Amino acid sequence: MKSAESTISLPVLVVGAEARTLALLAEVFGKDLKSVPSWMEAIGEAAGGRYQLILGNLDRASEDSILAVSALRSANSKARIVLYCKPIQEPLARRALAVGADDYLIEPLTRQELLPTLNGQLSGSAVVEPDVSPSPQVSLETDHPPAETVAALTDSYSLCAQLLQAGKSGIENLLAQAQRILAEYFAVQWVQMQVLDESAVAQPLGDAHLEHSVQLARGGRLLIRLGPPLPQRTAQPHPQQMLAQIAHMLGSLVDVSREITALQTLAVTDELTGLYNRRYVYEFTEQVLSRAHGERFEVTVLLFDVDNFKHYNDTYGHATGDEVLRETSELMRRCSREHDLVGRFGGDEFVMVFWDAEQRRQPDSRHPQKAFSLSERFRREVSSHDYKCLGPKAKGTLTISGGLASFPWDASTADGLFARADDALLQAKASGKNRIYIVGHERAR
Repeated sequence: MKSAESTISLPVLVVGAEARTLALLAEVFGKDLKSVPSWMEAIGEAAGGRYQLILGNLDRASEDSILAVSALRSANSKARIVLYCKPIQEPLARRALAVGADDYLIEPLTRQELLPTLNGQLSGSAVVEPDVSPSPQVSLETDHPPAETVAALTDSYSLCAQLLQAGKSGIENLLAQAQRILAEYFAVQWVQMQVLDESAVAQPLGDAHLEHSVQLARGGRLLIRLGPPLPQRTAQPHPQQMLAQIAHMLGSLVDVSREITALQTLAVTDELTGLYNRRYVYEFTEQVLSRAHGERFEVTVLLFDVDNFKHYNDTYGHATGDEVLRETSELMRRCSREHDLVGRFGGDEFVMVFWDAEQRRQPDSRHPQKAFSLSERFRREVSSHDYKCLGPKAKGTLTISGGLASFPWDASTADGLFARADDALLQAKASGKNRIYIVGHERAR
């Protein structure tokens, strides 16, 4: 048995290593070490099946490493794949574990870290004999994979790189682009892709040529079906193997896209009501005002709160108060138009942003009557709504007060509009509540 400082003897493939790191790895693993600059070359090398350890640098691949790791795992199922990266890239490394990587290390690498982590998990001894059993896809007379295997793996990686680009615009665009790309590559009449829930059962298709599905990390599965081959077109070799590999990688992209969408939703919505939160409302209003300056259309902000909300919280409890806010937010959705924004500012304070890009402002136009009409409709809905959480005698007792401010008459910025609407709201409160004000002008209750 050699000491922990001894060189480990086993075939190692290193991807994208810098000179300093490569020198350290050569000290640890000896002469049987192959270094390649890119993930594409690594996939071709790994297909031979001779490497027991593959070390990959995430700095050289970024998001593409998710695809490359999956391709490497398909090319060599026996190799141990270990990635290394800077601390900021650790979330990417953790995602790579889900698609085939075995472990990852944080830079800077040291001999003390490499030896126990890699050697101990590879075999339990300091010296490892290489695995010389041939891969089914490799000729016994050569250490290199057949050209068609390398070509298939290269095509697979190239296809998935295209799919990664498509996935940046969301799941729908990803699947639409994937259907087009795969239909062209496999030379088939059609491609069907579905993201199915756990309980969903795919409908049978009698004319499907190939079919493959993969489980998704966030639940459900991705189903891919290929139609019959196109007439007078040469089909790709090993289509089932290729489809399985593409499906696995595409499933990873769907998972990533769904995770990003979920995080984006959490970042802009209010947890209690599901409405947009204060930060997003401000950003949206600034964007709409930027358009309104150039296209000359109206933007109106309604800011309101529930009259005497503290009384409901104190009398019925905070759980009931939360239910009042949820039901009020649902009424807001019903009373707003599809393109209007509805949000929660915090506490019992809500906001609506009305805008009309299709109707240009006229020189003699007045305060937006449509926005006021919608605000009044909402006020009446609230005052007549049966809030069952408040008990049978509470119907018609809950009211709101609000203030309206409009671009361009009252303010030209988001901060200005919200400040003026808040002034109008305070006036509505001071005047007896249960009413809507338009910047100092009461418009009935």
